[in-house]
Amino acid sequence: MKNKTVATRLPDFADEAFNVRGLPVAPADKPQTIGERAEFLVPQTLAPGDYGVFVSVGSPMGTPRIALPLDGDDGQRRYLMGRVKLTAG
Repeated sequence: MKNKTVATRLPDFADEAFNVRGLPVAPADKPQTIGERAEFLVPQTLAPGDYGVFVSVGSPMGTPRIALPLDGDDGQRRYLMGRVKLTAG
C-alpha cells in the first residue's frame, strides 16, 4: 500500500494587532522588508501530523482579501511559509 498525503486545514489564526495599513509605502524597485511576530496556541484537539503554515492578509475571520507579491500562492491568496509537524504529547 502506498503512503498517501491527506491535506488537513488548520483553524485560521488572525493577528488582529497587525494592520497592513500602517506599513510604509516604498517604490516598486526598492521593496522594504518588515518583520512581524505573532504567537498562537494550537488546539489540543488537533491531530498529530504534518501541516502547512500559510500567511494571508484579509478579514479578522481569516478570509484572504489581498494578493501578496509572494511565491507559494494556493490560489486563494494564502501563501505557504513553511511546514510544521505536530506530534502527540
